[in-house]
Amino acid sequence: MSIHPQDWIPHRPPFLFVDEVLSLEERSIVARKTFEAAMEIYRGHYPEHPVTPGALLCEAMFQTAGILVSYDNHKKNPSSVPSQGMPVLSRIEEARFHTPVFPDETVEMRITWEETMGHFFCFRGLMSCRGKRVLSLRFILAHVALEEDSSSAEEVDR
Repeated sequence: MSIHPQDWIPHRPPFLFVDEVLSLEERSIVARKTFEAAMEIYRGHYPEHPVTPGALLCEAMFQTAGILVSYDNHKKNPSSVPSQGMPVLSRIEEARFHTPVFPDETVEMRITWEETMGHFFCFRGLMSCRGKRVLSLRFILAHVALEEDSSSAEEVDR
């Protein structure tokens, strides 16, 4: 089965940081992203020695976990569609950067879904590149309905 990231999360280029899903299991996902040198961000981060911003590396991990949550939700309730809700970042528990990612490098993201508490989902992730650990991360996503109802947003703020 082929999993296309844009079918499961609302992100679109230039803010889509998952190129392909390599594997998807009940509580884990492996995905890949190439940070192409042509990305505008490298013009200013840093002009003479470009490096991929840590915030974008984290975002790639969050998006990968979001695919897993949306896919799992659809599997449990086939009548649901990803557009009925979206996973949003609720908390970063721990982030450790180990080595930089340079332009035109491909990272692999391994995300494990550790726990569910209501509409909150706890994950652990590991990003690697060139056979080296790049980022280890623990974080929580919340599944938020995409209705005009402001109570959903208030729930995430708590």
